[in-house]
Amino acid sequence: MHRYLLTPILLLSFFATSAQSECVSCSVNPNQGRDWIGDESSDWNNPLNWENDVLPSGLDPIIDATIYINPPIIASASVFVPDDLIIENGGVLLVQDDLIIGDDFSVRSGGLLRVEGGNVESDDDFNLCAGGFIEISGGLLDNMPTLPGSGILRVCTAEPAGQPSPLITITGGALITTTTDTPDGTTIEDFLDVSGDGVYSDGDGTVILPVELVSFTGKAELDGVLLEWQTATEINNDRFEVHHSTDGQNFQVIGIVAGAGTTNAPRNYEFKDQNPASVNYYRLRQVDFDGTEEFFSIIKVDFTALRTASVAVYDREAQLIHVSSPDILADVVLYEPSGRMVFRASQVGKTEIATATLRPGLYLLRMANESIQSTHKLIIGR
Repeated sequence: MHRYLLTPILLLSFFATSAQSECVSCSVNPNQGRDWIGDESSDWNNPLNWENDVLPSGLDPIIDATIYINPPIIASASVFVPDDLIIENGGVLLVQDDLIIGDDFSVRSGGLLRVEGGNVESDDDFNLCAGGFIEISGGLLDNMPTLPGSGILRVCTAEPAGQPSPLITITGGALITTTTDTPDGTTIEDFLDVSGDGVYSDGDGTVILPVELVSFTGKAELDGVLLEWQTATEINNDRFEVHHSTDGQNFQVIGIVAGAGTTNAPRNYEFKDQNPASVNYYRLRQVDFDGTEEFFSIIKVDFTALRTASVAVYDREAQLIHVSSPDILADVVLYEPSGRMVFRASQVGKTEIATATLRPGLYLLRMANESIQSTHKLIIGR
């Protein structure tokens, strides 16, 4: 369901366990905090923007909109490594270049982590608390430290109480983590919205991609244009809209095909346009349950040669089958009820099949070439 190729990422899976009691990180402040003030600018690496005009290397800084003047922006790689890092109370951290965190990274109620580029690494866990949000449109959010027992993406919905459900939105780039810890009865998929070129992957075996289209083809047949497409994966896929145009620019919806929701299994779809024009352009519009949309590449199908195509029914008096095909080479084959082929010819235009020696019954007449494929039932009598 667009498409891009992502270089495979080797995931090293550790068996880490965690209890939701660890969600205490969503409400208790670390011992060695140092606030972001932003009174000079939004430059993350400028000491004057930090409390006491000192970079919080090895400490536990807090990004809180009720305290700062300008929100922090990591426009160039961070020159220091904080220990724990907390975003809360409307605080926003915009990441455009590399950031390494020595311990936990917690996005609390009202906090927003926005990753547009770079590589954000945590050497322990990510804690996403109730009312917290992560948006990834580029770069990599990497939570795969080498220390066994770490690398947990922890989602907490009870701490703090009364806050909306946390959410991770990935429209580009990727988020990878060693393992996850979510409230009872939920999975990480319940807190993810993946679309565009976004990718989520974890060592527990979960890989989530947006709708990934493998193929989209159109084939002219005697009774219309058959459109077929296949997806490799789907996430929150509500439906496909089939759009048609005669000029490749102005499209109209001619059909809707239901999507599969969320699945990592390949899916095959088809739609028949029974009223094609001579020249046809088709595209797919994929729509998620939340209204997010994506358009896929346009394909062209020429129906000119088939618009006058027809097959005449059996002429009992003359004991002939009159076949009229398009002005292109077609393979015409007639099968008797047992499946045995009784006639075959490659011809252009009209042909006649004698039936005097054929037994009465139901026969199948097939016409096919690279662009045509049709089957017609004919009853031969005496």
